Amino acid sequence: MSADVARFFSPGVIWSKLPKGETSDFLIANQLYNSFKEYLDLYLEILFESKEVNIELQKELINGQNNYLKYRRDNDPARPMLSSLFGKEFTESLIKEVLFTT
Repeated sequence: MSADVARFFSPGVIWSKLPKGETSDFLIANQLYNSFKEYLDLYLEILFESKEVNIELQKELINGQNNYLKYRRDNDPARPMLSSLFGKEFTESLIKEVLFTT
């Protein structure tokens, strides 16, 4: 992934591009699902143990979320497909007013 995108993800992100077919089914069932489950369990554990953060950190977190939403709004990879299916005007409204609002 590019540095532009990588700044929004943890260094421990699970990233995969799978081939179509039975090989993918095997990888998902025997490797990726277990990794995902461990990640989700850890995420939930951290979430339930978390405490409220101070106002400065809240602002930093909100700013980071807004930066990510702006990046996705400007660079949504589904834009061409959605535009061909629903038209440019509807697609831009969907992206800017529903999917990635700030």
